[in-house]
Amino acid sequence: MNMKSERIPTRISNSAQSDFLRPKKVRHDTSRMTIPAPQKLVDKLLCGSGLRIIEAVRLTVKNIDYQMKQLTVRAGRGGKDRFTTFSATLTPLLQNCLAGVKKLHQQDLARRHGAVYLPHALARKHSKLDQEWGWQYVFPARNLSVDWNTRMLSKPCCRR
Repeated sequence: MNMKSERIPTRISNSAQSDFLRPKKVRHDTSRMTIPAPQKLVDKLLCGSGLRIIEAVRLTVKNIDYQMKQLTVRAGRGGKDRFTTFSATLTPLLQNCLAGVKKLHQQDLARRHGAVYLPHALARKHSKLDQEWGWQYVFPARNLSVDWNTRMLSKPCCRR
């Protein structure tokens, strides 16, 4: 009797990532299925830049360097920072996405929201830094949520 355990894959294939990011099918007609723009962009970053899903949803505006075509991944696997490149064809897609995010951020600020989580003790050192544009997430959540530390509504990093 062979008692070998099954090998667990260490990397998700590109097709599995795409399946994960696709919205749920409402109809069986696949000719009308389209992936929303932010999910397409996440998919392209995962496949083209080698980002992990959690790294993509934690990506902030200041971590994108258009001149060098480089993304800075903060606190990635093993808690380490790293750099990765992105294709020049993603520049207009990222800029369009960020234009919408900036508009959403300005609306949130007008409603006295728009603060994000800051790493370490930055929130205590700089009181309004959590509302600055550079610290905003590239892929913000659709809905506000409660920050359990402050008991206030805020935007989390992950899309729901």
